[in-house]
Amino acid sequence: MMMKKSLLSLAVFAAAGVGAAQASDLSYNYVQGSYTETEIDAEGASIDIDGFNLGGSFELGDMFFVTLEAGKASGNDNFLGADVDVDTDSRTIGFGFHTAINDKVDFVASLAKSTVDVTVDVDGFNEFDGDADANLLSVGVRGLASESVELFANAIYVDGDDDSETDLNFGGMYHVSSNFGLGLSFTSADDADATSVFARFTF
Repeated sequence: MMMKKSLLSLAVFAAAGVGAAQASDLSYNYVQGSYTETEIDAEGASIDIDGFNLGGSFELGDMFFVTLEAGKASGNDNFLGADVDVDTDSRTIGFGFHTAINDKVDFVASLAKSTVDVTVDVDGFNEFDGDADANLLSVGVRGLASESVELFANAIYVDGDDDSETDLNFGGMYHVSSNFGLGLSFTSADDADATSVFARFTF
């Protein structure tokens, strides 16, 4: 159950990072692809998984946006002396709001619904298949440190099927051009940590 909870929180948090609104002079319409490496602590041991996410943000008027996200991740590790394979599929849809704090920084809030399917295959034991749903409440800030550098930080309350937790995410993006950017983000959950690199195309 601990592993399933960690996978859910990290999968949905990656999606929430994609959907966050931006400072007022940046576009709310973009698609983004990311690669994420995750380390999960479970029962005193750790499992590493990695995978890809694809998502986007689409503006609704001047202050609202919707988000969509889908991702896959997998990993193979030795857990308590047994060979373990982990595979996940995640899907998230959300709706958000932003308002300017000043001409460089926005306050951002969003609500989202996420589902993750988890398959765990332990060598010598039966395969475990399951799914989990969560509601997400994200609150944070996003803004411009310079003309080409964007920074963000937010907290997300994850309300899952069996438990809840608050995760933290922060990072930044370098705007290579007005339509393309490269970024890095870090996520910390109760029993897992993740690092993501992403590329974003704005339209």
